[in-house]
Amino acid sequence: ELTNSFDIGYKKTFKNLSFDLNIFHMYRKNMQIDIADQADPANPVTFYFYTANVKRGTNSGLDFFLNYRLTTKTNIFLNCGLLETTKNSFAYPSLILDTNILIEERDQARAPKYTIATGIESQLSTKLFARLELITKDRYYYFNNTDQMSKSYTILNFISKYKINKHIDISLSIKNALDERYGIHGFYFSVSGYEPRKFHESPANPRDISISLSIRL
Repeated sequence: ELTNSFDIGYKKTFKNLSFDLNIFHMYRKNMQIDIADQADPANPVTFYFYTANVKRGTNSGLDFFLNYRLTTKTNIFLNCGLLETTKNSFAYPSLILDTNILIEERDQARAPKYTIATGIESQLSTKLFARLELITKDRYYYFNNTDQMSKSYTILNFISKYKINKHIDISLSIKNALDERYGIHGFYFSVSGYEPRKFHESPANPRDISISLSIRL
């Protein structure tokens, strides 16, 4: 693959506000893509994965980070990524369908159009720190050669740390606090080899609550 890229950035800090903006564009010739397919019609757990090339593709977008200091101990933050991708149509051989499959021009795999993280963090006291963040992501294709897509999702995370003394910290972490159900990977195959192929999705972790103790000697 040969890639020509262009990016421009701007960074500025005011009294309580700082931001960082980066805009980019990539032109990709002989672009590399991932291919995944069921290898044996009678065995649903046999898959092959390989890298192929398409004629060209593009990646364009921006990354934006903003931080606003409410007080000397409390910050509000926003991290936003916007992405637009393309890739040419291509064909690949399928052992299951015994033919060349044509995939039309469309977005690249695992390329959500937006990813946003925002929240607030504060040093509540000399011993207690807390952070609350909201993360949202657009849907995307799981693979370049299948039509199955993830769902857009929004999750809420909470992290806090309490300093017992100069040697011991205790932390509380709540990931996916609202117990959002969403997929992180997907596969398309026939379970028995005789029934039609179906979409199967790997779920993300449900609500995860953990407490940890850190000791520094």
